Amino acid sequence: MNHLFTVIFFFLCTLSWGQEDVRLSCQVKGNVKSIDITKEESDEIKGDFLVDSFDYNMAITLDKKGRVIKLTSYSEKGKPSDIKETVYDNKNRVAKETVLFLPEKITRKISYSYNDKEKKGTAIALSSHESDEQTKREITLNDEGLPIKVIFFDSDGEAFKEISYEYNKNQKLVKSTIYEDGNLKRQVSYKYDDKGRIIEAKNYYIFFPGGDITYKYVYKDDIYPIEHTAIVGGEDPETLTFKYKFDSKGNWIEKTYFLDEEAVAIIKRKITYY
Repeated sequence: MNHLFTVIFFFLCTLSWGQEDVRLSCQVKGNVKSIDITKEESDEIKGDFLVDSFDYNMAITLDKKGRVIKLTSYSEKGKPSDIKETVYDNKNRVAKETVLFLPEKITRKISYSYNDKEKKGTAIALSSHESDEQTKREITLNDEGLPIKVIFFDSDGEAFKEISYEYNKNQKLVKSTIYEDGNLKRQVSYKYDDKGRIIEAKNYYIFFPGGDITYKYVYKDDIYPIEHTAIVGGEDPETLTFKYKFDSKGNWIEKTYFLDEEAVAIIKRKITYY
């Protein structure tokens, strides 16, 4: 399988507005203020091994409600590659997002507005790049205020992409589907155990020649998995196991990835609390 573990671990949604909070809520406990994450890989597989989406070099700042208000991603050389800041309204919805792309020094600002009566929302995106123009997204919400459909419009007002979302009775995401120009491009589905933990995530990519990519997760007693198995199309499955070191709050501060009992990646987290 060439060690390709494109992990969409913990609610990898394609809509950017505040979804980091949903994923991160499964990664930390307590009143966390900040998390600094660093990744070390085995030289033998460096560049050929993709870890969990929150196991890359990044710095995360949360408010006292546990919402992500700033996320800084770093390159392998330790330099910031982009910075995202988020502001929320009094109903816990994203009101504004600002993203600074480095080193291009391009800023993108997205403003959100909502119509609670009609269960609709609108997002307007503006970029500092001279070639970018204003674009819009129309959002349809369910009774819980979660997105069930997002339509993307270009600067000419033409719809070019649509994302739909489905949830279970506990309002956990069970399926997201992406269409571009009316054609299916990608679909991701999730299964959960009775504790609300992801036990299976299945990815379908229209242009991926190997077929579906499925991840199955095994837990012991905690919110953190002890192993996951990746299955790509008809190929033989490959299993990664995890070992953790924890701080006094029960959050892991070191996570080691093992492949065939060999340590292939070590993730370290420095966590501060309110």
